[in-house]
Amino acid sequence: MEVAGALTAIAANDVTNQPGTVAEEVGSSVNERMLVLFSELNIAKVVLVDDRLDRPLDAALVTKAVGDNAEAQNAVASFFPDIDLSDANGSLYEQIDAILSRFDSNKRDDLAATLAQFDEEAADTIAQRLFDHLMPAEFPVEYLTPAKWETKRDELLAECSTSARTLFLFDHQLGTHGEGTAIISNLAQQDRTAFGAKWFCGLLSHTLDKGAEVSRWRELSEQKSLDLELFMPISKQNLSDGDAFYGAVYRTVVNVYAERMKNSALHAFETAFGQTLEKFKNLDPVDFEHVIANSSEGEGVSELDTLIRLYSIIQRDKVKTELLNQDRLAEFLDTARTVKRVADVGRGLSDDAQARLALLRAEELYEPGSLINQFRDPLRNGDIFEVGTGDSLKLWVLIGQPCDLMVRSSGERAYEDNFKVAVLAPINVGKDGRPPEVKHGLGFTLDRLAGGGRQMGFVEFTKATPVALDVLDLVVLRTDGACEIDTCAEAPSAAFSSVSWDNRATKMRTRFKRIAAKIEGGRGSGGDKRVKELATYLLPPAAPGAIIKRHGAYEKGRFSYGIKRVRRVREPFAASLLSAFSRFLSREAYDHDFSAERRSGS
Repeated sequence: MEVAGALTAIAANDVTNQPGTVAEEVGSSVNERMLVLFSELNIAKVVLVDDRLDRPLDAALVTKAVGDNAEAQNAVASFFPDIDLSDANGSLYEQIDAILSRFDSNKRDDLAATLAQFDEEAADTIAQRLFDHLMPAEFPVEYLTPAKWETKRDELLAECSTSARTLFLFDHQLGTHGEGTAIISNLAQQDRTAFGAKWFCGLLSHTLDKGAEVSRWRELSEQKSLDLELFMPISKQNLSDGDAFYGAVYRTVVNVYAERMKNSALHAFETAFGQTLEKFKNLDPVDFEHVIANSSEGEGVSELDTLIRLYSIIQRDKVKTELLNQDRLAEFLDTARTVKRVADVGRGLSDDAQARLALLRAEELYEPGSLINQFRDPLRNGDIFEVGTGDSLKLWVLIGQPCDLMVRSSGERAYEDNFKVAVLAPINVGKDGRPPEVKHGLGFTLDRLAGGGRQMGFVEFTKATPVALDVLDLVVLRTDGACEIDTCAEAPSAAFSSVSWDNRATKMRTRFKRIAAKIEGGRGSGGDKRVKELATYLLPPAAPGAIIKRHGAYEKGRFSYGIKRVRRVREPFAASLLSAFSRFLSREAYDHDFSAERRSGS
């Protein structure tokens, strides 16, 4: 593709519009979106400072780019027919120089575009032209070398105001003139409040890969002692991708506001944290003992759960009090509203951004198995399990009334042998990235369940099966969440999260040891065959259905069920799951309409 055609394609690169966005009203080209963004933030000018702006595409640059690169030689062979482009050609420079002298500007740009993928300096020779085509039509853009910047610096800064802001883009490496970070640091020393009010700063780099800006941003901030809110790196590779370039500029201008909101919240959190610890430390010992130990034991609740609950009560109110501080609240809301105006500008989230946000939402919805199992947390409504192995692996979710699942101080549940206490329901997550079929009223949707938060799951109530909690409880005994027990091994020395479960664990081990003794008792008379027969009858099933029951196995004192607890649906979503299941059980059934005409096959 010729450069002129490529530039047009880059500038006109479309995005998927969301109904009602500003982009939908004004169009979706990069130029138009950029104009809306600049208008919303009162950006009246862009200044780009780069030491390679006046770098020509000459014979020396071309020779360097192709001399030891066979791929580059093949790519530009059509520009230099009948010439040996390798280092073996002693006259390579002279021959390239002679042919280049006959090229017009368009052909030079075509050559530069071809070489850009192989050589950074070649890419820099057309950077200005690419940049021009991405900017709004007739928008003021000033290109400066570092020397010209030093001459015009004060004049350009004097032009900046809250109603006419400037976006400054400094090349990271400015040759003998130092680095762009030094310029930004000097601007901050001169007038830090001007960032976001009078100007914005970005850091262009040809050594930075597209998509690596945020990680490099944090590294540079630490290396150069430059606050995150003052700058944002932009890879020059974005100049060849209109959408990516728009996204990079958007991140650059919104950064100062986002960082100020984060800093305001962090200060509130830090102050609240200190106040929370102080109040926690000053709790009356008798009050603390009653809340953590006495009340927990009576209800069969984990002491650690009650401890976290107590801390959350104190911490939540302290944080809210700090955020409601008038000065902090006014600053936060003002910044937030500025960001909101900009956020209305239509833009599509990048794949990376979508993946990050989907994962964050998944973390909000589900507690990871590592936290649950390492904690030896008792079974809860909403616990999710993997059942089976390989191709037969499937997700199931535990549904049960929380009070009925609770183990009391005796080590028993209130309704231990009632099959109605809890069920396991299978979760359909679809296949090959396709969403599962949703049957309204017959299940429950679990958003962001799989695929890094990109895939939903559907709990199928119609296939739910009662579950034996005295078997499923085995997952609590192990820090890996596996539903198994080795009766020949020593009992774990680590205590459980409550006295109730200390008692429960002892009873469970005693029960399974007794069953193992009965099974092994047949080994003397009938050998392994008799043991296998006895295990078939005596192995406690996890559930009556074959789809779960078939994974149960016994081997020399070890019981295993092919079940592993892997995560938990967090509240209030777990309660919503239980409510939906209750509605499913209580759905009305009407007599059939005998007056309706029945057709064959219907």
